[in-house]
This record gives sequence, C-alpha cells and structure tokens, in this order.
Amino acid sequence: MQFTIDQLNAFIAVAREQGARRAAETMRLSQPAVTARIQALESALATRLFERRGGGMSLTRRGAILLRYAEEQMRLLDRIRRDVSEPSEVEVSLRLGVAETIALTWLPIFVTRMRHQFPKIDIEISVDMSVNLSRSLIAQSLDLAILVGLVSEPAVANLPLPNVELGWYAGPGIPISGDPKDMFLSRPIITFARSTNSFHELKSNLFDRYGTGVAFFSSTSLSACLGMVASGLGIAALPRALARRDVEDGRVVSFDPGWTPSDWQFSAALFRDPPNFVAERAVEVAQWAAADFDRDFRSISIRN
Repeated sequence: MQFTIDQLNAFIAVAREQGARRAAETMRLSQPAVTARIQALESALATRLFERRGGGMSLTRRGAILLRYAEEQMRLLDRIRRDVSEPSEVEVSLRLGVAETIALTWLPIFVTRMRHQFPKIDIEISVDMSVNLSRSLIAQSLDLAILVGLVSEPAVANLPLPNVELGWYAGPGIPISGDPKDMFLSRPIITFARSTNSFHELKSNLFDRYGTGVAFFSSTSLSACLGMVASGLGIAALPRALARRDVEDGRVVSFDPGWTPSDWQFSAALFRDPPNFVAERAVEVAQWAAADFDRDFRSISIRN
C-alpha cells in the first residue's frame, strides 16, 4: 500500500470543497488531475473514500477516518518544513491578496523582506477590494489576505495591522476656505466603491452633516480617485499615506472641514488549520513592514 502527499492533499481539498471541481480550483490543478489522485488513493487503500451523488462528493465512514489522519499528517509536515528546513534553500509559495492601499504603500517593503527570508519563494499577488479578498480567502484561493476589517469565518485568524488614517483632499484650483457645507454641496465627493463599508459610513456621515444633496463619484480604484481629485473633478477622503507625495508635489491640497471619516482598520487574515508556516511567517513580516512604514510616514508628517 503506497500513496503520496499529493494524493492526501487532493483528498483533503475534495473533502473540504465537497467536489473535485472546486478542489481543483483551490489547488490550481485540472479537475481530471484531482480526480486521478483520488482514484489512485482509493486504489492504494482498497476502499471507497467518497460517495458521489447529486453533483457533489461526501465522505464515507472510512473517508472521515482518513481525513482526521490526513490533516494530522499535513500539520506534522508543516512543522517539519518550519522547524527543520533551511529557509534559504526551501522552495515555497505564497498566494497573497492585498487591498490597493497596501499595494501602493508598504507592499514592496514586505516583498523584499520575504525574499530575504525565503530566496526561493514564489509570490502570487492579487490586488482587490477587501470584500473580494475576504471571499477569495474563504474559498481558499489565497493563503493570506491583507484587508480592511475582519474575515468573518470561525476558522480564520485575523491579526491586527496598523490603522490607516484618512484625510480630505481637493485639487489645487478649488477654493477650500469658507463654509464646508458649500464645498461639499457644490462638487461631487469622489469616493470608494459603493459595495464597501467605508462608502456607506462616509455617505451616512455626509448626509447627516450636509443633507441629501451631496453627489458621489465612486470608484474601485484609489489611484483613480486621487487622479480625479488632482484634475479638479471633486474632493475626496483618502489615505494620508497614499496622498502624501501628491500633496508634496502640489498636485492636490489637503483641507480640514472639522472632521474626517474613521481610520481604516487593517488586518492580516489566514486559516488557522491546516497550518501554513509560510503564511504565518508572512504575517510577522507584514506586521513589521506596516509598522516600519507607519513610523517613517509619521516622522515625515511631523517634520512637514
């Protein structure tokens, strides 16, 4: 009786996804390849591991027993890789999802440190809205998601990262003195995607303060928002760290209407089980990179 780690990995994925097609997507393999591994494992063990009915797959009694052993085996293998292998020599991969704010601020610091620790690492980076990153993590299409808020899934660990402060910005040709209400009602608010909590919080705040006459231009891209502000199309609340260079170069100006939206609370989210020592190490690196960038940004802000 011989079977392989790849077959056990496929077995675990099919058991969790309750189907070979979804398991193949999470493993980035073809469905026939996953099916072949399951068939080979069943042949090696001389038993049926899944009941196939109604387009899905559920574990047999023996399959449920194997799942416990297989998950224990994967945890043990992960500890061996973490504690025994030489990081500079081991070939590892990381499927990373980040919000755009991170991609435009401290992501290069993070990637540089990860490559220093794991010279042979292969990092696949997805930049998306936090709501989509959360879905991708739950679907196990990502190993680690760095996003605004928390992933509401019991099996997911959410580790805190430094908050991101927002500020108000306008184009250099827009007058920013006088009654803030006139400013907010006379031009559109360029803001985040309407599907985000940040948009709904901002909209509620503006309506409470200035009435329902406020107009919105929403975008899924913060870079596009900043560009529209610089062109004079409207005003926006954006991450201060993201707008700093544009303020220094005179492309946008900051102003204070007496209030700002709440800080964005970022977190690093990953599944607790099965453990992934590369993702766990990546969380530590992310916390370091975010804190390092935050210190530098605050130091520059104080000097200015």
